Amino acid sequence: MSKDSPWFKLYPSDFMNGVRGLTPQQVGLYTMLLCKMYEEASDIEYHQLKLATYCNMRPTSFQKTFDQLVELGKISVEDGMVKNSRAEKEISDRADKLKKLSKAGLKSSEKRQQKQGQRSTYVEQMLNQEEVDTDTDNTTLLGARKNDTNLEKVAQVIGVDISQISQGDLVDRWISDLDVTIDEILKIVSGIADRCLMQGKATPRAMSYYSQPIQEFAGRKSLKLSPTIPKQKTTPSPNGGVANVSMERIKKLAEQR
Repeated sequence: MSKDSPWFKLYPSDFMNGVRGLTPQQVGLYTMLLCKMYEEASDIEYHQLKLATYCNMRPTSFQKTFDQLVELGKISVEDGMVKNSRAEKEISDRADKLKKLSKAGLKSSEKRQQKQGQRSTYVEQMLNQEEVDTDTDNTTLLGARKNDTNLEKVAQVIGVDISQISQGDLVDRWISDLDVTIDEILKIVSGIADRCLMQGKATPRAMSYYSQPIQEFAGRKSLKLSPTIPKQKTTPSPNGGVANVSMERIKKLAEQR
């Protein structure tokens, strides 16, 4: 069986027109022979016993029905091979389509790897730019100047033109409202884009898609930066209890009773 040929096209109206007038046994054998051709992705060798066994028929019944299909023009035998003109055409078309899909998939994979490499290089250079001479504004980072806007930097990481980004105002809002840096945003966006590539998905271009992970990062960051509040000491009372209620509060509670 050909592992590259798991399916074939079946046009119900064409098939029903083709078998109209045939007996159930003829339809059954005709269908089995067609399936065998599609399974092998080629014409099949005529061998009475093997084909009869494949079709679960007695050799004598198989041969009688087989000859009837030949006489009706449903199948033919040439040079010891069983043929069907429609099956040959469909098998050829399917093979051409699989080749085109394979080539397209290879090109798409190479393009994704190229974009991924560009993003990785860009982010690494962005994160290391403090170690590079910053006296000039003309240094380029994969086509992006150091004075590019924050949104342009995000677009570089995603691998699209800035005009394809939606809700771009969120980038500067993250920086101002959540107290995160553009480098931290680029690392988060790059990680999400890489996961999308691994899963064969398109990288999101709407900035709202990245809001939740960036907000979660900002929350974790603020917890790390929050000062530890010392525990308030309580004053032991003379009777061994804890005097954690003011005298005024005690008087009010007594009056309510």
